[in-house]
Amino acid sequence: MNKKYTLGLDIGTTSAKSVLFTTNGSVVSEHEVTYPTIHPEPAWVEQDPYIIENAAITAIKSTMEKSQIHPDELISIGLSSAMHSLICMDEKGDALTNTITWADGRSVKQASQLKGSEIGSSIYLKTGTPIHPMSPLLKLIWMKETGYPPYEKAWKFVSIKEFLIYRWFQKAVVDFSVASATGMFNIHSLEWEKEALALAGINEEQLSAPVPPTYLLEGLSVEIAGRMGVKQDLPFAIGGSDGPLANLGIGATESGDTAITIGTSGAIRQMSSSPKTDMKQEVFCYAVSNDLWILGGATNNGGNVLQWLKTVLGEKENCRSGKFK
Repeated sequence: MNKKYTLGLDIGTTSAKSVLFTTNGSVVSEHEVTYPTIHPEPAWVEQDPYIIENAAITAIKSTMEKSQIHPDELISIGLSSAMHSLICMDEKGDALTNTITWADGRSVKQASQLKGSEIGSSIYLKTGTPIHPMSPLLKLIWMKETGYPPYEKAWKFVSIKEFLIYRWFQKAVVDFSVASATGMFNIHSLEWEKEALALAGINEEQLSAPVPPTYLLEGLSVEIAGRMGVKQDLPFAIGGSDGPLANLGIGATESGDTAITIGTSGAIRQMSSSPKTDMKQEVFCYAVSNDLWILGGATNNGGNVLQWLKTVLGEKENCRSGKFK
């Protein structure tokens, strides 16, 4: 039986999306599973990581079932995820907190104090992540300063993608672009930045090992493989965050290529052959691979504004015309 398919899994802000492709890039089948957002306190924006895990597994299983291909025909799965999420995790791979998303605003005070300071500017120029409440660095500073109990108990601080990888493969690894979005990753040396870790009150052992996007994850849990409907020895490519992978998907991968993407949020992103930052912190710059970086500007609002408008007005979008009817 010829193996001729590959599958992409995107762990987004509002849903897990799975798409099956032929090796020439044609879409065979796809499936999306949404999940809710939780607001336990004003400005807190969280999600249940176990609901996300089940959504990701269901998306893959449903995509495979729709395609009716044999598991032997699937070559690999590639992973994508939204940036800036944070989970406190124990040694068993269990979550001590919900997923704190990029939209969370609990660290506004810490961000305003750090932004513009000498150490804040130094960290931005090293990491390429603007000082902003979205950043896991600022979330960790908030945890340290408020005595947040899960922070004191955590074995690792991880993103939602790292959480799933550890639960599925028992490996604590993170791709360069997701690591870059933490505000604690040096985009010049491709290592964790000690100055940022000191501010967060954590050490390098509490973070995952950074790896390039081509890193292959092998040894999938037998139970998870069964739930997904894939082979246990199927390799997963760790991939990257949704930003650079959006550029990859439309072919904007050469230095200087620029793309505009709108999902829940929106961004303009340009690939670069070297890291670039500015003293005003007007651009972000994240490492993608050993020789590519992505830089640009983002807005917290994008497709979520359209969704809000549709909810408020109670009207349906005319997809053909792009107008409301």
